[in-house]
Amino acid sequence: MQFVLQLCVLVLCLGFILGTAAPRNCNLQKDCHHNECCLSNNPPRGKRQNSYGHCVPLGHHGASCYVGYGSASTPPDAVTYACPCQSPLKCIGKQLIEVPLGEIGTCG
Repeated sequence: MQFVLQLCVLVLCLGFILGTAAPRNCNLQKDCHHNECCLSNNPPRGKRQNSYGHCVPLGHHGASCYVGYGSASTPPDAVTYACPCQSPLKCIGKQLIEVPLGEIGTCG
């Protein structure tokens, strides 16, 4: 009987841990928390846009970003391919352009 009870507690704990660790799906920025962005599940291919993503934290110091994606105070409304930097960080361009996304940068 005690073994069954311990097994139930273990299953409940694993379910809670896995449930909170799973990323939340999103289609728009408003589907995510204020400190997250909606990051694409797939890289862009030609002119096709991807409308499905998952919520991830905004860029930290040293994270990759795109200069044209704004900042944490003005994140893109839709799915993005790199999150804006968290405040007060800015995306500092590397003078490298990735077509069609724009200038690549680093949060700093």
